[in-house]
Amino acid sequence: MRIPERYKPTGGNTTGNSNSVVLCKDMQLDRDVIIKSIQDSQDKKRLMDEISALMRMRSKHVVQVYDIIYDGELPAGVIEEFIAGDDLSESALPQSSLHYYLRTLWQIASGIADIHATGIIHRDIKPNNMKLNDEGVLKIFDFDLARDVGPHAETIGFKGTLGFAAPELFSGGKVFFTQKIDVYAFGAIAYYLIDKKLPPELEEIPPEPALTSSFSSEWMDIPDEIKSLFLSCLDHYPDRRPAMSK
Repeated sequence: MRIPERYKPTGGNTTGNSNSVVLCKDMQLDRDVIIKSIQDSQDKKRLMDEISALMRMRSKHVVQVYDIIYDGELPAGVIEEFIAGDDLSESALPQSSLHYYLRTLWQIASGIADIHATGIIHRDIKPNNMKLNDEGVLKIFDFDLARDVGPHAETIGFKGTLGFAAPELFSGGKVFFTQKIDVYAFGAIAYYLIDKKLPPELEEIPPEPALTSSFSSEWMDIPDEIKSLFLSCLDHYPDRRPAMSK
């Protein structure tokens, strides 16, 4: 992929199984961005549709997509907002008090609700795909597994992250899914953010039903009605999970 001249690489490059990321300075707008190249040519047409939807979305809690770099008619790379700060697997802020714990979860819920309102399933909601910037604002990123809501929301075999993946994703063969898999992942994050670990029942393959006792904490007294809400997000029946907008 050829990077446009207006973007000057500043280091910090990373490479994964399906893409590489280059940290750059946008010399015209004087801002840091990341440029993510798309390696898998089979994904380019689908990703173009999803990225176009994200470019229409304006959410305080979702990474902003600025532009697409094309190779002919297909996208070769994506220019995104650079988010400084720690991801939720590294940040200690949510564990510092009940206030920050609930504030972080409210921001996550707001971001997922905005994603769902655009007709997208994120499909890989987890602490590593969220960052708190220096002002304490949370941003959700990494839409590599995202799908549009509808008949194409399917996959062959398991894809996702153990511990945060809904039980219906373990059915084997062709798997159909809805936005409710993101709701399940939100419930798992609510557990994780108590002390940065998941209860063992969520790490089973497939996951077992969550237990109320797993929300016990020596330092944080979570109100019972909030515990019940988080547990409803982890219901094994997708239709019984609440919508993120609620």
